[in-house]
Amino acid sequence: MSFNSREISIADGLPVRLYEFVLGSQRWQYTNAQLGVAHNLQTYISCPGISDDGIRQTGEASADLLTITAPLDFALVSLYQVYPPSIPVSVTVYDKHLGEDDALVVWVGEIADVTRRRDQLNLVCAPLSSRDTTGLRLTWGRNCPHTLYGDDCGVNKELHRVDAVLAEVTGLTLVASEFAAFSDGHFNGGFVEWLAPSGILEQRGIDSHSGTNITLLGGSLDLVPGLDLRAYPGCARVISVCDEKFNNSENCGAVPGLPGISPFDGNPVF
Repeated sequence: MSFNSREISIADGLPVRLYEFVLGSQRWQYTNAQLGVAHNLQTYISCPGISDDGIRQTGEASADLLTITAPLDFALVSLYQVYPPSIPVSVTVYDKHLGEDDALVVWVGEIADVTRRRDQLNLVCAPLSSRDTTGLRLTWGRNCPHTLYGDDCGVNKELHRVDAVLAEVTGLTLVASEFAAFSDGHFNGGFVEWLAPSGILEQRGIDSHSGTNITLLGGSLDLVPGLDLRAYPGCARVISVCDEKFNNSENCGAVPGLPGISPFDGNPVF
């Protein structure tokens, strides 16, 4: 029989649900079946207590959130004990009937939040449609709207990369002698990245820079003395900084001469 024939049958269906979580090269695969289930040459491990609140397709991203319930010792919980990973954990949900090779993908998205409620974990997952944006993305303004080091910006981040070895970590403040080679504020608005033990490239934004110190917008248990990391400077998003710091004024999206009177404020423009 096929998946469809079992799905519409009166008594031949043996439905199970498969959950696949992916972070970089790491995969976690579970099923609500009592025994492990094979699919695509992989074995989905039986996880008592794993379930979800039902798949909805309303077209509204906030209404289509999927909450997956899991036991407290669920393997992924360690990723969220202090700070979530920089890269979202992707989630794929399959429906399958025991005894059939094929399975149907019924939901795709990523973990947006993890909460604990009594004796269980709630993994709140957002659908891929939540990434979609509507309306105007680029607007006229005195500051550049482009993402630094993005395609529209065009700056090669590797040309401005600074390799450093952490000498000291105090809270969200990192200390490395390499930072002192640049004027205060050089790294403001930039970010640091490092290779985590899991093999994932983690990133944290930089709030401020002074001498040998930079202060991050978020921490990590990976940030310890002796860690090799890479720091990238930020941009004030004005054409003078773009030109002097990155020699990239031809790609700058700032419009410094933009008039202060808006043609959309209800007043006539003369």
